Amino acid sequence: MNERIENLNGITNKIFLGALLLILTAVFSGCSANYGRLKLSKEVEQTFENAVVLSDHKYYYSGGDFRPRAILAIHNSYKLKTSLWKEVDLDPEQLRNWILFMTEFRGYNFRTFGSRVLDPEGKQVGIWYSAWNRTPVKMFGENEVAVYPPMVGTEVFHGYLEAEWRNK
Repeated sequence: MNERIENLNGITNKIFLGALLLILTAVFSGCSANYGRLKLSKEVEQTFENAVVLSDHKYYYSGGDFRPRAILAIHNSYKLKTSLWKEVDLDPEQLRNWILFMTEFRGYNFRTFGSRVLDPEGKQVGIWYSAWNRTPVKMFGENEVAVYPPMVGTEVFHGYLEAEWRNK
């Protein structure tokens, strides 16, 4: 009798652990499934530094109007989901000036990076240019994307963006 009870307890424990493992797998895969990333690209860097404005992209910037911290271009088939970027009708002259101010400011040369903005499957949704070479990218549905702009005091920003994403 004790042997049967021990056997039953062992089976119950295995079922419980198996169910727990399935639940944890679903939770963690669901949390990471919607995140894309930046992928460094010399080609994208040259696109920005040669002041090439892509006609099939909408342009945004973060930071000051004359010296942005980042420039983001999102393909027209996607919608940027955040109010933290400023949309701009960019022309090559303005892009050239921004790149100059971003790379050479008060006698200092800053290292800047061009990156592809990728969805979770690795499909390109846009391009990025900044001294920051990492930022979270989150997809909403098939064609909405949110990209964190670089900010000082990111702990405040992360809380703001979380609240903004929950409300939309």
